[in-house]
Amino acid sequence: SVATGNTALQLSVQRDGGVFGNVTVFFDIFGAEQSRIHTDILPTQGSITFVQGQRVGTTNLNIVADDTPEVEEMFYVRLTQLSGGGRFNTSNVNTTITIRPHNNPHGVISFSSFSLLLRSFSEPAVGGTTNVPFSLARTDGLFGNVSVSWQVTGTKLSDVDKTSGVVYFPEGQSTASFSINILPDATPELRADFFVQLGSPTGGALLGSNVFSNFSVLPNDVPHGEFQLVPGSQAVVVNRSLANSGAPSGRYITVQVARSLGLVGDITVSVNVTFWETPSHQPASSAFFLLAPAGQSSASDTIPISSTFFFQPTSRFTMELSDVKVTGGATAPGNPPILGSNVRDTLTVTELDSNSVCSFSSNSLQLAINDSAPGGSPNIMATVMRTGLLGQVS
Repeated sequence: SVATGNTALQLSVQRDGGVFGNVTVFFDIFGAEQSRIHTDILPTQGSITFVQGQRVGTTNLNIVADDTPEVEEMFYVRLTQLSGGGRFNTSNVNTTITIRPHNNPHGVISFSSFSLLLRSFSEPAVGGTTNVPFSLARTDGLFGNVSVSWQVTGTKLSDVDKTSGVVYFPEGQSTASFSINILPDATPELRADFFVQLGSPTGGALLGSNVFSNFSVLPNDVPHGEFQLVPGSQAVVVNRSLANSGAPSGRYITVQVARSLGLVGDITVSVNVTFWETPSHQPASSAFFLLAPAGQSSASDTIPISSTFFFQPTSRFTMELSDVKVTGGATAPGNPPILGSNVRDTLTVTELDSNSVCSFSSNSLQLAINDSAPGGSPNIMATVMRTGLLGQVS
């Protein structure tokens, strides 16, 4: 048994019994495919001459190298004729030469160049799928039926319809393919990466160097979230305990924002608050920022109101969410946070929280005589009215 590759193989013939005279032994080589003999072994026939007294004769056969993938081949060397006397030992006039398989006769399997590209796919709509195709190439030899298995690993295997399989190559076939389907879901996600690896070839095939492929599912279902005001949760807040003690009262607007869908990343919400002194006056606006940390489904804050604003019962505040941005944590490029439909609310200051406007009533000045007092001295009684009931006034 020899390997191909310009290998010299020595053929030996033994001469038993008498050793008188010169004897020549002729041989030839044959096999299942006669045409292969002439390309794989040289020479294909010849002779060995024994001089008188010589018991062992030899000659060299050359196993020729080539680039053709071949399975194991067996050739037979047969002693055919004698000259100069003697006879053959008929039980031992044949021998075999086995050339071992070479140049990967059953093939080398790898991903084709198309499957080595980094590919990204959008998540399909509900009820649909997205097909991810893979192609394989079988190089070198194509002898026999072979197969190769594949395995998927990744960050979220529930996003694909199968995670393993086997691809078959019939004899003579150099290409094969398989596919994986991406499945839809309603879960907000960042990019999901998947890796596909070939392994476990059968039928004598080998694995090539390109046995890894990958693909990604792009961020989907608004992973950073949708933001809007919580209905009924915005209010004007006044610290009445301070107001009733005569000290300056703290005045605030409370803001509560709901975050739905995805909770990925730290999000800064821009809030514009517009103060209308009266419905007919131009507003004074201020911009504030509210932070919604990653994983948190709501955020709230209190926005101080300038002490220069004079509240009347008709005073109004308009609150509006104007922008949302990712400012920390994990990010999903191309899939920003969004604003919902409820991003605007208008608040009216109640009389209880309004600054006081004082004036005499229309019949505030009255002359009154206190009959019980000595001399019945007269008094003048004044009535003062106020709108806005916040705090004490004097």
